[in-house]
Amino acid sequence: PEVTDEGVRLLLRSRSLARSLTQLDVSRCPKITGMCLSLLSEASLRTLKAGKCAAIKSLELRLTGASSLTELSIPGCNNLKSLEVVAPSLVSLNASGCKSLETFSCSGVRMERLLMPLCTSLLDYGLRVDCPSITNMNISQCHSITSAGLESFVGSAPKLRSLNINGCTSVGTVLLTRHAALESLDMAGCRSAATLRSNSQKLRQLNAAGCTGLKAVELSASEMDAINLTNTALPPIAVADFLQLRSHSN
Repeated sequence: PEVTDEGVRLLLRSRSLARSLTQLDVSRCPKITGMCLSLLSEASLRTLKAGKCAAIKSLELRLTGASSLTELSIPGCNNLKSLEVVAPSLVSLNASGCKSLETFSCSGVRMERLLMPLCTSLLDYGLRVDCPSITNMNISQCHSITSAGLESFVGSAPKLRSLNINGCTSVGTVLLTRHAALESLDMAGCRSAATLRSNSQKLRQLNAAGCTGLKAVELSASEMDAINLTNTALPPIAVADFLQLRSHSN
């Protein structure tokens, strides 16, 4: 917990160490700031972890094509308000539980996994995600994002296979019409969601339990392994029709 930004600077002064260092975990170090993480990105790191670092209030990470960083994990940084990541090499980003995070921007051609559940202050404004290789996305319990915010997350992710928006209570429309690879969707508790559309014939799991405003569902899948439509506004006959998709697969 006594690790500081200055200590990290001293560490990086050793060029041989900076070139050979591949993993670093500074989690729970209360004096580490976003500036420090930006400096660390210049090392030959593949994995950087900085969970629950209370002094990180903003983080701007701009990596070049020569960067080796594939994993960035900063969960539980409760004072982080702004996160901007440009990282061609990054494969996984975990910013779970950053409850003060308001603005988020991410660009990464290799990004496959984005985990941001419980970012309860995240706003549509300033939200930009350009990660065309993402297959797994979890933005559950992000209460403040609307349908526009959801589109910012998934609009450039045609390879998406798993999406979790459980508890995103401000999302009114769930449009997944450019996501033919989608296999699993969890939107339970999205109380404001009135419409769901998915063009994926590969969809096998749908959880829409507790979507009390859900009135319209359009699916392209012909058979499913699991579907939960309890406590929605769908007519009973419509629910029965969708449940037939599950029975056909058994």
